[in-house]
Amino acid sequence: MKSFLKHNSQSLGKNNRWIGGKYDWKNERWVWAETGKPISLKTFARNVPDKRFLQWTCIVVAPNRMNKWALKSCLQPNQFICQKKPKRPIRPKTFDIRICRRNVTQLTDSQKIKCLKLVGGYAGKMFPNVPAPIIQTPKPTMKNLKEYMCPSNMLIIKNRCYHFSHDKLNWNDAYWACRDNKTYLATIQNRFQDKMLKEFLNSGLAGKHERWLGGLYDWKQKRWLWANSGIPLKYQGFPFKNYTGSQFEWRSITIDPNIGNMWSSRLRTELKHYICQKRAKTIAKLGDYNTGATSNESSSISASEQEPDTEITNTAL
Repeated sequence: MKSFLKHNSQSLGKNNRWIGGKYDWKNERWVWAETGKPISLKTFARNVPDKRFLQWTCIVVAPNRMNKWALKSCLQPNQFICQKKPKRPIRPKTFDIRICRRNVTQLTDSQKIKCLKLVGGYAGKMFPNVPAPIIQTPKPTMKNLKEYMCPSNMLIIKNRCYHFSHDKLNWNDAYWACRDNKTYLATIQNRFQDKMLKEFLNSGLAGKHERWLGGLYDWKQKRWLWANSGIPLKYQGFPFKNYTGSQFEWRSITIDPNIGNMWSSRLRTELKHYICQKRAKTIAKLGDYNTGATSNESSSISASEQEPDTEITNTAL
């Protein structure tokens, strides 16, 4: 790759380009984001910083350093390099697979072996009494490995995608800004999700800004609820209990860096940064039990994984 980038620097330009490596801060190692496998070859241009400063760090190819690897914040905008395996040429088969549709008793031993190989094989074993339709349907040898994917303008934390805004809006405008992009103002359902979000915000990569969340106070029923679903809060991250009363009318929830990214409340007319959220897309990778290799990918989002998309009545808003 270095040679290609060097010889084509005039047409490609001398810009940093993302490659698929990132720092796995939990296991303290560099991995390829696509497979999660550790990176064995490391061609960094200089000494790597202390591990404490590597959280949310990804790898670029830096032309000003002879196209060696360099470390940049994963949130920085850069050009990037995509990769895929070339298609293999289709080789014509000399064996007529229509033979495999016959009853197994009509096949020769050689034909049985070839038919079994075409459908994945059974380690060369013979099944003289198995009808042909069963021979053509191999036993499942694959397992599903879940991975998650987010749009390019969002950051993945656990299995959710987040967008941390650069602009300030009042709460109502922030709510609709998220909805216009097929997301919603962030909700925090439990202590674990709150902890994961705090860890990222405490890193400072998204800036130290107070940000709107999707919770608001329903002054008629005197309770906090999530605007996207109308469901009352089961978990609350406020610094104090009994966050209810007439003083919270027309207020919504923020996450405030000045109090350790705990929750606070502000009038909805105030201008704040905000956090949009959506559930990450599930990527099911099919891997072989015996070899551990992966094959074709399939993308799916089950109905149980989709976030609720209902809204509360205008009286609560």
